[in-house]
Amino acid sequence: MVDVVQNDAKRAIIEQSPAFIRVPEGDSIKITCLLKTEGEEEGVYLMRLHAADKKVVYVPKDGNKNTFDNFVGRIETSGPTKNLTITLQQLRPNDSDFYYCLGLMRDANFQTGKGTGTLVIVTDHNKITEKLEAPISGQKGDSINITCVTETKGKDVEVYLMRQYVDPKKVIYIPSNGNAIISSAFTNRIEYSGPPNNRTITLQELQQNDTDVYVCVSVVLTPNLYLVKEMNTIMVVTAGCILPHVKIKKYFQNEPNAVYEEMSSRRSHRVTAIDNPYDNCK
Repeated sequence: MVDVVQNDAKRAIIEQSPAFIRVPEGDSIKITCLLKTEGEEEGVYLMRLHAADKKVVYVPKDGNKNTFDNFVGRIETSGPTKNLTITLQQLRPNDSDFYYCLGLMRDANFQTGKGTGTLVIVTDHNKITEKLEAPISGQKGDSINITCVTETKGKDVEVYLMRQYVDPKKVIYIPSNGNAIISSAFTNRIEYSGPPNNRTITLQELQQNDTDVYVCVSVVLTPNLYLVKEMNTIMVVTAGCILPHVKIKKYFQNEPNAVYEEMSSRRSHRVTAIDNPYDNCK
């Protein structure tokens, strides 16, 4: 494992994107590591959280990358280490994981920087089920519950709640031990309860800019990491009125596959049309 310097030095800041991506087997993805610091970097690792071999690739400042065993022949990199793009190719279901950038600093005044991470799902219909939950609407200041359920028992389960479209990011990560990591955007606005295979996540003091598609992904920790279930919830927060639930359903019935087409093909952002049924609330 990479050593992380622990002292009073400043921590290097790494902005990483995307926060979440879903692709079919055989496809490629790009992960960007943007190092925002004045300190001089030594190089950048791309790491994965759950695999036995956590190192994916290392790119030193001179650009001569070192690709580790599981990704040999399947990685390309471009750009300087301060703004590095890493392309993972010919993806397999067992590549599904949480990936994060790790910036090693040459300047002793800076600690090693860690990116916010990218949850990568490589779809395999034998091991993952996707479900679109009923849309949720609420007023500014309300609270809503999102439940993440799996049928798996007796195994360690981790849960990710992600925002997918309007403001893609990780909302909360709940490992099997329950010590959650929460996005700064939801600090003091989120609670969770229940066992790992039946988590209820409560988003509180809702704001209009919380409107988005929320994706709950349950990950079972086994020697061969696999994803059990993916649940997608459309949440719309209005300023002063709540649209009747039946009207939301009627709207989506008019576009029967719009959400799934967007989630699977990434051809267009048709999901932004979720604002349309709420025009009368303005």
